Amino acid sequence: MTAATRAGKASAGSEVGAWANLALAIGLLNAGNLLLDDVAKAAGVGLRLFFSPVFVAAIGCLGLAFLFYVRALARLPLAVAYPVMVGVSMIVVAVANHYWHQPLVPIQLAGVALLFVGVVLISTSRRNA
Repeated sequence: MTAATRAGKASAGSEVGAWANLALAIGLLNAGNLLLDDVAKAAGVGLRLFFSPVFVAAIGCLGLAFLFYVRALARLPLAVAYPVMVGVSMIVVAVANHYWHQPLVPIQLAGVALLFVGVVLISTSRRNA
């Protein structure tokens, strides 16, 4: 195996790891946000909120999301990682809201579909150096 082949495989492996870190960051970010939404609505914004175990879990999720996002940024361009994270998060929140609170109307479903297409286009496009 040549040095170039080994370098290519290592690069591909680190890119897969970067995408895995980004996926973990997205999952944790959305878990934290959904937990915060539930606990804030139940407890209000008072002292009771800050002592709630759900609030502590939400903050933990958000902190871990930040760490995994930083790890992803070490290998992925910001112009790819940030739009993917935000776009996928918007889709997850819209779908979660659809199932737990209020169903989406057709125009909102079309918006979710457009977001999905945009995320795919951003994440799969290659830049010419």
